[in-house]
Amino acid sequence: MFDFFSEGLVEEISPQKANQLIKTKGAIIIDIRSPEEVSQASIPNAVNIPLNTLTTTPLPMTDILIFSCRSGRRTLMNQKLFKSISGNKTIYLMQGGIIQWQASGLPISS
Repeated sequence: MFDFFSEGLVEEISPQKANQLIKTKGAIIIDIRSPEEVSQASIPNAVNIPLNTLTTTPLPMTDILIFSCRSGRRTLMNQKLFKSISGNKTIYLMQGGIIQWQASGLPISS
């Protein structure tokens, strides 16, 4: 049976691993939520590029990008898009989105 979410195109990482990559490798989180969602709570230093503008907005100049949303569902559903726009960058999906980030005790900006 085909499982849409298990295509395995982009590796999923935990919020803790994402935080480690930010601190040690200069990774940047791309938050694909709407500006309204981001205004309620966000990951410090994440770059908000709403999903509907990803194909027309330049990505940050870094070698590692971590895509995040609210719960991880939107990132799973759009991994082909992320692969197509990221060129030769290393990309990851953050498991559980900002919900899991916050549940892990990592910092949130509001």
